[in-house]
Amino acid sequence: MIFHFKMLDYKIPFLNKLIIIFRYIILLTFLISLRNSFAKNTLTLMTPPSPAEFYVNVAKELFKISDTEYKQEIHPLPEIFSIMQSVNSNDSNIYSTVAILNEKNLNLFYNTGHIANIQTAFFSLKDSNLNIISLESAKKINKICVWLDSVLYKYLISQGFQNLAPVPTLAQCAISLFNKKVDAWFNSESTVVKTLLAKKLDVKSIQRGFSPLNVTFFLAVTKNAPKEMITKLQIADKKIRDTGKYDEILTQYRDALFLPK
Repeated sequence: MIFHFKMLDYKIPFLNKLIIIFRYIILLTFLISLRNSFAKNTLTLMTPPSPAEFYVNVAKELFKISDTEYKQEIHPLPEIFSIMQSVNSNDSNIYSTVAILNEKNLNLFYNTGHIANIQTAFFSLKDSNLNIISLESAKKINKICVWLDSVLYKYLISQGFQNLAPVPTLAQCAISLFNKKVDAWFNSESTVVKTLLAKKLDVKSIQRGFSPLNVTFFLAVTKNAPKEMITKLQIADKKIRDTGKYDEILTQYRDALFLPK
């Protein structure tokens, strides 16, 4: 009997150690779960180094209305889509960016909000006397400058264009057009005008030709996002218009977007 109690006395410190270890395991599991829960509900908005502020602020307002936690990171445009396309359903990091609305992107990402519609066109110098009235007439001119990383480049290739001069920056298109190394530049009017002003080139010396494509931008979110987050963002997309907040942001950036008064 005495031996039995001595054995119990011997086991008590060991049991206490087990209890302490067990409590630490529970605490660690809770902290990991809490961290994963936070990560799973925190979204990273990725933007290029010089984003259009209008698009970014509409996205941020959608996050605000939907009460979505987010942080912003800056990456080169090709890297943004490389990161987003590499995300799978098991990843804890949720990413978002403003993307072109097309079938490929809709298959890859959630569409959580309409950002803007942009009309594209062929722009040329007035003194070149070019008359670009259709895609076929555009195919007959010597060279058309287009941004290498844009969906517009892919669009023109899909239309059978073989006279494209792709460049890595928008500024190169502006300079090439004014140095007459290319005959036309394909982009949206707001982008063309903004780039020309930034390079201190004469906006009045260009003319707008045929406009073959309207581009819609949307707030793309990777498909590992919780359904609840997506639903809240989609509801926010309706609220931002119903409350007039979208028009308020649009008015704020009307000059930057070169929209009519």
